[in-house]
Amino acid sequence: MGPRPDRHAVTGSNPQLPFDGADAPPPPGPPPDAPYVYVATKITGTTPGSPERQVIELAVATIRDAILEATTQAADDPWHIRVHAPVEWTTPDQTPHLAPADIFAKNAEHVVGEADALIVYGWAPSAGVGQEITWAVQVGLPVLYVEPPGHTASRQIAGTPGDLTCVHYAGPDGLKDDVRRWIRQRRHRIEANAGRRHGRRISYAILHQRLSQAWGLLDPTDRQQAAAHLGVTPDLIKWWLTDVDYLANAPTAHIVSLTVALTGTPDPVVGRHELALSQLEALLTARDEHGWDEATTEALRRRGEQELATPAVRRFKLDTPEDWTRLYEATRL
Repeated sequence: MGPRPDRHAVTGSNPQLPFDGADAPPPPGPPPDAPYVYVATKITGTTPGSPERQVIELAVATIRDAILEATTQAADDPWHIRVHAPVEWTTPDQTPHLAPADIFAKNAEHVVGEADALIVYGWAPSAGVGQEITWAVQVGLPVLYVEPPGHTASRQIAGTPGDLTCVHYAGPDGLKDDVRRWIRQRRHRIEANAGRRHGRRISYAILHQRLSQAWGLLDPTDRQQAAAHLGVTPDLIKWWLTDVDYLANAPTAHIVSLTVALTGTPDPVVGRHELALSQLEALLTARDEHGWDEATTEALRRRGEQELATPAVRRFKLDTPEDWTRLYEATRL
């Protein structure tokens, strides 16, 4: 028996389509846990329909197409990915109701709490983009800075320590080639970042909970005094404590000082309790069942030791693989 005909194939001059085009279902989107690429560019100062905005939108669309061609549309070993570009969602004309603090919070959440890679279209200097590059480097994201003709990244950007690559392209085809090449080269780092981020969340979960509770008990005067001890504003401390991701990426000196100010001790960990052999075996079994990487497993082990040091009425049981799975799920903040 010969091969079955492809029902979607177009043959002859009058192809038989499997459905009416008007009723065609939308293509499936990537799963919500797929790797996430954040595309940053200068937005402030541009207006809808202006030559600058048209150039930005065309470049971002080209970058998006190149990302998809290197991932979901790849002929060999395709993989899922999500792409977010603020120019498509949160320009001043699209979101006039959002305050500056709202935009800061949204972009910080995307870069620090969700993104697995950052691509910058560097057509013009931007303080906001510079801040996003700093966030990305601090959390260990790979960064691609693409320079259009006539533009060059500042030496400060080019000299940033971290996985930051600056490329100068000529024309849309060159832009696509550079983005596709970089995405393919960084695939392992991009796919592995979710595990690293989750490991940080597990490691800092106890401290985040401890400091958040202590901060919540302070009145405005005490909060002002604690912030003055660190040399920062209460709003910055409040932001660090908004999410465990933000605390995990705060300067270490400030984390220690904040711990002292709020708890009276420089020890960021309440205590640890050594795991029994049976508990370690249960952890390794859960690791094998779920495919956790080494960083996640080690972070869970430390989290388990901290958990066992808490009062018995509050602690997780960690005697079975199911117990470790529940602990993993409980720390997916």
